[in-house]
Amino acid sequence: MGVASFQQLSDEFCDAAGVERQHLVQDGAGAMTFSTDILDVAVNVTHMQATHPDHAFLLVDFGPAPEQDEALALRTLLLINFTFLGHETATAFSIHPVYGNVTLQATYPLHKCSGAHLLKSIRILADSALQWRQTHFLPEGTESFDKQAAEIDLGLRA
Repeated sequence: MGVASFQQLSDEFCDAAGVERQHLVQDGAGAMTFSTDILDVAVNVTHMQATHPDHAFLLVDFGPAPEQDEALALRTLLLINFTFLGHETATAFSIHPVYGNVTLQATYPLHKCSGAHLLKSIRILADSALQWRQTHFLPEGTESFDKQAAEIDLGLRA
């Protein structure tokens, strides 16, 4: 498995998803990004050749934190973050600085993936985002923090 270039990863991903290929261009900071919506979940996949040639970075929009129980929902995400400690994917939940939505950030090793692999991973992460939008991973909505982390990690290793 593995891809020779980020453009190849993007092309393979688009082919696997059955969508038109995107021509990627570096922005002023040297980053290349392609975006997709899976199940109404926005996902950006970014590559920075100069600083991180062997990795892509995923941003998955999980949506806004709930107005009611916001502190508990965000605390739950921090507990889930702790279970990711030491994972190769450096996964973490954050709040997007521009949009304010809960965002899953993950590092994705290019040497282990193909476009089809990435699509499978993103579909699993989109399912997790949809679950978050319904339950906010609050204790009554899930069995354990470890279970949530394991499902997300599975998405990244799919």
